[in-house]
Amino acid sequence: MTTTKRRKNANGDGSWSIKNIKGTEYHVFKKYYNGKRKDFYGKTKAEAKKKCKTYEESLVISDEKVFKRMHLEDYMEFWLYEKFRGAVSPRTFDDKELIMNSHIIGTPVGHMQMGTIDTELIQEMLYEKAETYSLSTCQKIYFILNQMFTYAVRKEGRYRSNPMEKVDNVTKKRVKQKPKDELFLEEADMRKLVAEATRLNEVGHQINGEIGTPVYGVNADLILMLLYTGARSEEGLALQFKDFVEIDGKVFVHFQHVIKDIVLRDEDGKPILNEKGQKTYKRIDSTEMKSEESNRYVPLNKKATALFNRIKDTRPNHKPNDYLFVTENGTLPETKNVRRTLKNMLIRAKCDVTDMGLHGLRRSFATDLINKDVQLVVISELLGHANVIVTQKQYAKILKFKKVQAMELASFATIDEALNEVEE
Repeated sequence: MTTTKRRKNANGDGSWSIKNIKGTEYHVFKKYYNGKRKDFYGKTKAEAKKKCKTYEESLVISDEKVFKRMHLEDYMEFWLYEKFRGAVSPRTFDDKELIMNSHIIGTPVGHMQMGTIDTELIQEMLYEKAETYSLSTCQKIYFILNQMFTYAVRKEGRYRSNPMEKVDNVTKKRVKQKPKDELFLEEADMRKLVAEATRLNEVGHQINGEIGTPVYGVNADLILMLLYTGARSEEGLALQFKDFVEIDGKVFVHFQHVIKDIVLRDEDGKPILNEKGQKTYKRIDSTEMKSEESNRYVPLNKKATALFNRIKDTRPNHKPNDYLFVTENGTLPETKNVRRTLKNMLIRAKCDVTDMGLHGLRRSFATDLINKDVQLVVISELLGHANVIVTQKQYAKILKFKKVQAMELASFATIDEALNEVEE
């Protein structure tokens, strides 16, 4: 470690030096607080000054009188950007920021002073949200408040106990906006979709491209892979050639990373806006899966293997790290465009379900296996759920139908009679 000459700040508020640590040059801003010197390191002066500013803001908040007078929304913003942001993934932070901006800032709860927290007002707000918003949104509001107060209690010792302990979380019974039934394809519709995906342009039915060429491109290939494997869309988008391996003569796909869209931010963590004042995003390839079980090997069936081989044959010069699904421009498909392709395919194939999201392909895969009496634990592992209980909850309605079907069969009726009774 070497140190170069120091330069004193002109206004007497601190001094600068440069330190070389393991070949990297750092700017060091030195300042005294209550007779003790504190050093702030940064690869640029701006980075060092930012750390100094953050530290000084925390000192201001450490004053008990200042803290008690702070509005909850101001303290939450400080906690979220300065304390929480660096401890979680960008996607998690994006979600928390959205909840804060949409449901806390500018509300009566947000305007509460930290020294006079009204838990009844928080409870009333949550119950009001339950009149309009989904269970998931209401619970996210509760959780961000609980996390913030937990930090205030455990890290700063502001309260003897967490004020949220007196607030009840919203339950399923209280929420008026009931979750919509998630759509999926029955086996007949799945067959129609597969046939539509391979359709060629022909005279009288020329949709996209020249006569004799495939109507659909990479979007349809991605749709088929999701349908054949039950993968999440962000898992399918992230697939690279190296993720396909042969084990004992069988081809497996290793789901081990995902494509995520995260908000672009400045040095202070605030969103960078475009000319229209909208948030800007960037795509990242992340190994942060939904759960440990999401990192999994799934054997390819015959159709999925044929799809992979066809893509591989059309790109003989591919490299292991190349993405499997790329557009003609060499970029990853946009999710909104893939959804649009799926909708068009469902309509043209004359499926019973004509407007379904990409997650519906995953539900179709799982539902088909349930209907074919595949063990639930096997389905859970193929889907990458944290445990079989998650699978049971997500497919409760289908499993309920299977129970009724089983009991009717147990009444010594024929299979056809039992199925007719269930349908009635």
